[in-house]
Amino acid sequence: MNIRDKLRRAARSSPLFSPLRDAYQRTFNRDYWAYRRQMKSFFSQFVHSGDLVFDIGANVGEYTQAFVALGARVVAAEPNPQLLPMLKAIRPSGRVVVEAVAVGSAEGSGDLYLCGSDGLSSLSREWISVAGNSERFAGLVWSQRITVRLVTLDQLIRKYGSPQFIKVDVEGFEKDVLAGLTRAPAYLSFEVNSEFAEAAVACATQPCFSDDSRFNLTLGLSMKFINDEWISREEVVRFLRSPEFTEKRTYGDIVVRRDSREPYPNS
Repeated sequence: MNIRDKLRRAARSSPLFSPLRDAYQRTFNRDYWAYRRQMKSFFSQFVHSGDLVFDIGANVGEYTQAFVALGARVVAAEPNPQLLPMLKAIRPSGRVVVEAVAVGSAEGSGDLYLCGSDGLSSLSREWISVAGNSERFAGLVWSQRITVRLVTLDQLIRKYGSPQFIKVDVEGFEKDVLAGLTRAPAYLSFEVNSEFAEAAVACATQPCFSDDSRFNLTLGLSMKFINDEWISREEVVRFLRSPEFTEKRTYGDIVVRRDSREPYPNS
């Protein structure tokens, strides 16, 4: 790690980092500032003050900060030790619990592969192989491997209670995360990549989702649903396997709504 990376990491772990970053972005990076505001607005459909949220694969805490800004209590699970100081610096600290764990299908341990100094990591060797053959991920070097503790979503629920929303973004390990969940909460999102479409299909068909669950998608940084209406599992699987998705070389998130009979909001 060079001096610049060390200074960046030290700055991010300071409680002053978030307010100073916000001030900088409002002035000098207004596009990204607008994106973060769109993120908060998007998640306000599902997350309200006092709700419990699980941020699985919390990384540097971008989503955790959005959930906290909405008044939620957040359990942020992140196995990469390089990123934990940044998560612990999020304020107000009383609404964030940092779990230094990976989440998978069973309790135990696993090999976490780290990608340079940008904070990217994955437990999925298959995803790393796919990324290595994709133009979108060209240049990524998985330079380090560490052993991390694995827990399940069911274990986190027993420890902290049932969340209103679970966000899962774990670089190809999403299926394993969902395999450790007995029943999905009111809302859950997981990342999808067009180069890894069948993995997304496997996620959508996990038994934690009931037959009457409904699905919608965002693509890229849009923070908008691509469908005006929520769709069935069968419809989302057809889309994930269609050229409209697989040939775009893109990414996004699938949001799953637990019970179609209840009055959930749309985008």
